[in-house]
Amino acid sequence: MTVMKSMKFFPLFFGLMCFFLAGCDSMPESISTPFSPPQPKLRVFAADERTTFAAARAALGDIGFGYARGGPAQGRLEAMSGLQSGGESALNSTRQFQLEANFSPAPDGGTQVSVVVHEVVEEDSRQSPGRGTSKALRDSPIYDEFFRAVERRLAAPHD
Repeated sequence: MTVMKSMKFFPLFFGLMCFFLAGCDSMPESISTPFSPPQPKLRVFAADERTTFAAARAALGDIGFGYARGGPAQGRLEAMSGLQSGGESALNSTRQFQLEANFSPAPDGGTQVSVVVHEVVEEDSRQSPGRGTSKALRDSPIYDEFFRAVERRLAAPHD
């Protein structure tokens, strides 16, 4: 008899589970976005990889970044901004931006450049130097500044 009672509730339980699981798929983007890593910002340039890399490396100084590592053979470029001290939360905090760019052939010709910018914050640089946190930025004016600087460098007359 108890088996019959539990069989009555099975369709109800199954229906409720389907209802709740269906809600997971339709989660609004504003809720699900913070949990997914930011996608790189992409731009395609008409030049080959070496020329685009050289323009990108030269463009770093235009936007206040310094070259850290990478090369055209690796198809990778890393750069750091200058340190910014102070901030909203602590007098001893420092902040810096890290730019990572990858260069690859674009499907229709030219070079595809994918960029991710990280913000590195060290809350108390006097008490615990070198212990910062890094956060990839989804939207930052640095992306557009970098791409515009690369375009200007590519458009400039070559010596």
